[in-house]
This record gives sequence, C-alpha cells and structure tokens, in this order.
Amino acid sequence: MVWLPRAPLSEPEPGPEPGPESNVIAPVRRWKVGGASVAGEAHIRKGLGCDDAFAYAITGDLVVAAVADGAGSVTQTSAWGSYTVCDRVVTTALGPEFLDWFGDVRRGEAAPEGLMEWLFQQALGALRARARDTGQPIAELATTLAVAIATPEFAIFAQIGDGVIALRQRDEVRTVLIEEKGEYANLTWFVQSRDAFTASFRVHTADDVTAFALSTDGMAYKITEVASGAAFVPFFTGAWAATEANKLGEAELEAWLTGIADDQTGDDKTVVLAVLTDTDTDTDTADDATAGAGSERRVQSRRPPAYLAPAAAEVEG
Repeated sequence: MVWLPRAPLSEPEPGPEPGPESNVIAPVRRWKVGGASVAGEAHIRKGLGCDDAFAYAITGDLVVAAVADGAGSVTQTSAWGSYTVCDRVVTTALGPEFLDWFGDVRRGEAAPEGLMEWLFQQALGALRARARDTGQPIAELATTLAVAIATPEFAIFAQIGDGVIALRQRDEVRTVLIEEKGEYANLTWFVQSRDAFTASFRVHTADDVTAFALSTDGMAYKITEVASGAAFVPFFTGAWAATEANKLGEAELEAWLTGIADDQTGDDKTVVLAVLTDTDTDTDTADDATAGAGSERRVQSRRPPAYLAPAAAEVEG
C-alpha cells in the first residue's frame, strides 16, 4: 500500500452538506457461533457422561473452533482427553505466536500444513502432560480432533480421526477432509496414535467461507450421506440459518441435539456451528459475538467429572 501525503490544511475543499447518509454505519462482518455436546443413549443407559468435547473463541473477525470425540473403548478417561485437546487448541490459537504465524499463512508466506501440525502437536503435548500428571497411560486419553480457524476472507480446517467438517463457500455446501475408511469402518485414528500425524492428519484451506460446522461422528448419520461422506445440505442450511437468527443458544442447541434420534451405536453428539453475518456495531453486543476488534469471547464444554479408576475404587471400597 502506498501512503499519500495529506492534502494541504489551508483552504479545504467544501464537503457535501450533512444528510441522513452521513449517519449510516457500514456493516461489519463478524461470526456468530454456537456449540453443544450431549451424551448418547448408550452412555445414558449405563449412567455415564459424555466423552465428546468442544471449544470455540471469537476475537475480532477471527474464530477458532475445535471438537473432539473421546474413544468409547476408554470411556470416562477419554472425556478428559477430548476436553484437554479442545482447551489447548483454543488457548494456543489465541496466543501471539499462532496469530503471527497465521498472518504469514494468510499472506502466502508460510504453509498452512506447518501451522496446523504445530497446533495439533501442542494438543498432543497437553495430552502427554495430563497423562504424566495423573499417572495414566496416554491411551486412556484417546481422542479425535477437528479444528477450524477462520476469518471472513480465509479459513483453515484440520483433522485427525473421523469427525465431520462442513463449509459453505460461494453458496456451495460441502464436507472436507473426509476420513478414508479401510476394511473396518468403525476404526479411526486418535491424536496420540502412533503414526497419526503421517497417516491421518490432514489440512484444507478455503477462501470466502461464509459458514462452517464441526461435528463428532455421532452426528454423521444425520448430517452426511454415510456411504460417501457428502454433506446433507438441508441440515446445514437450516442449522446455520437458526444460528444467524440467534435461535440456537447453548441450551437450545443441547435440547435440539438431545431430540435427534441416536444412530444404532447410541454415540455422543457434538456440533459447533459458525455463520458469518453483517452486523451493526452500534446495536450488536458481545453476547452476539459481534464486538469490536479488541474483544474476545470464549465458550467451552463442561469439564468432565473426576474419574476414579475401577482398581482404585475397589481398594477404597
């Protein structure tokens, strides 16, 4: 950009007469976001909680979101795995190191794969730290992870595992980073799995994304064509419209997810919905995720309950 010298201050040119147009405030593009997690029927029947987690944050015109699905084979402890990676992703992505690097990626001066791999490695580091602090094997914290980082002009999506990522770009709704299933459809990769970063880690970038959604695979039967992974467009257009109209706060979204019939596995259900809106900064509030560039809003799923391993419970009993 070339900066031009100011016009001489003496003898300024007469400006237009003030009129109604002079009070018009140009709309600002901001993200409206909602998220929720609910336990699936299989967990409810056993008196267990939800192993899924989500987190998102908005600062200015930037949104970062994450969803994670703790492994059902290590239920309860894996809830801490999913919670931990979502928390670390959002915390790290709001930090100056990530934001500076993200700026380089937006300008084409750095590769998005390097940035997102570093972010996922921070999440893995948080898992290792928790395993070390609690004395648990890290496999007991097994979790998938799907992440979105977006501004009105540019977005990066990344994933390990079998979550669902959908986006709207130039009025086209589609899923990206669909996991390729092998012979065993129920198997997936976890963040801490050996070779996960070479076999399952994947990244997608897109310009001019106006809406996106992240979901765990407990919603896949409802929001995608299961065989192909393609987006079931009516679900996403309806969900984004409700988000934009402020009809899906966390309580409403939880009730909505609870009312959706489970698939045959009775898996937990988690979704984060984000839609780009034109807002009036004089009338919208921080609660609508439309505050000014210096503001920040952060939301996260509930902390899992403390978990006592069965062996320890028997000793105490």
